[in-house]
Amino acid sequence: MESRKTDCSSCAHVQSCLPRSLVGSDLLSVFEDVVESSQIIERGQPLFEMGDTFSQLHIIKSGTFKAVSVGTTSVIMGFHFPTNVVGIDSISTGYHTHSLIALERAVVCNLNYLKLLEQFRRFPQVEVSFINAMSAQFDESMSLFMVIRCGTVLQRVATFLLYVTEQYGRLNLASTDIVLPMGRTDISNFIGVSAESLSRNLTHLSGAGILRVFNRRITLIDREALAGIALGYSS
Repeated sequence: MESRKTDCSSCAHVQSCLPRSLVGSDLLSVFEDVVESSQIIERGQPLFEMGDTFSQLHIIKSGTFKAVSVGTTSVIMGFHFPTNVVGIDSISTGYHTHSLIALERAVVCNLNYLKLLEQFRRFPQVEVSFINAMSAQFDESMSLFMVIRCGTVLQRVATFLLYVTEQYGRLNLASTDIVLPMGRTDISNFIGVSAESLSRNLTHLSGAGILRVFNRRITLIDREALAGIALGYSS
């Protein structure tokens, strides 16, 4: 892993990486003070591993990660995309309860947690901006979790695809023609279905003219129809 000091004000990712209320404001330099470094993590390498001591929060600048809990079997707990802050769930325990593995070459910024708390006390506006961003991230995750826990297989597949395309759209990237950074084995593990069932449902959506599938490339043809399936309006 390659690590270096970063400068938020001159970073090309700043518009999507930080809460909008901080970008271009005098508070940016306050937040920048808690960013210790940025680092490159290669595909297949961990940002942190299950059991590691917690000391930093991390903002994903580019690339995608999978959260993996290792017990008798490995379970995919979620996927994290650019602008996501990771490590928050380890604050209460003091150690990481899962591993975070890069699915592609990624860049992250490392935040000194104790310095962040100090700046929160000094500048409540920074705390409000950061908490609002965390709240939105948590709300997205909970909405996805509820469908994955209770929805039909087709609902789970549709909801997951919408979730991924929305991550790309939020970054002002093409969201109707994407290459999934994760393979079908990881997707099926995460949404709780077999790989065969995932493939059948992707074929069903393709046959219905809602999307096209070629290996990991997904071309979304009818977003409204896919959203309807995710909400349980059709099948």
